[in-house]
Amino acid sequence: MIPPRLLIFRNFPIEVQTDEDHREVEIVDALMASTAAPLLLPVSPLGLSDGGVLAKNPSLVLLTEYHRFYAKAVRHPTPSLFLSLGTGYNEARRTSGIHFGDLPKNRVFFDRHFMRTTKNLFDVFVSQSTSGDTACLAQAAAWCLATRSPYFRINPPNINRLSLTCTDAEKVADFLWGVMVYLRTTARHDLDQLASFIKRLKS
Repeated sequence: MIPPRLLIFRNFPIEVQTDEDHREVEIVDALMASTAAPLLLPVSPLGLSDGGVLAKNPSLVLLTEYHRFYAKAVRHPTPSLFLSLGTGYNEARRTSGIHFGDLPKNRVFFDRHFMRTTKNLFDVFVSQSTSGDTACLAQAAAWCLATRSPYFRINPPNINRLSLTCTDAEKVADFLWGVMVYLRTTARHDLDQLASFIKRLKS
């Protein structure tokens, strides 16, 4: 469907009317739809592709669901904790721009300009579809700050970029080792704070 729309599978009712496609599906079908990565895996039996194309980071989707669930409640309970777990991020890089206007009249320069601009446009699309560190992170953090809800974000850098189809045990082990190093160094303070907060919740 163009433009694409996000379909959310729920096991609970919401208090507001939406124009979403409300369908009853088996858990296995929902999982296959949620993991049908474009270009790598076929479209799911439901005719759906991975929702990450629209919401790679589902933080704002979750907050929207929270408000829908308590839409008619007299008082919204404040979430005890918001924990966002990432799957890695890449450092930002500059592009030469996306602009098809004022194309060169020379055929050679025209082809180069067109191909470079098309590549930049494709790179932006892929980055937006695969990166979890988008604007929604700052918006989710701001929402939690406004409601005094503790917010934690744990996301290791992509030290060694690993393909989804990689089966090289050495590369996978090296990647996992890099994640372990991140958890024991850069993220150690946040993890200690998170553990202390959870202990206080239990007491």
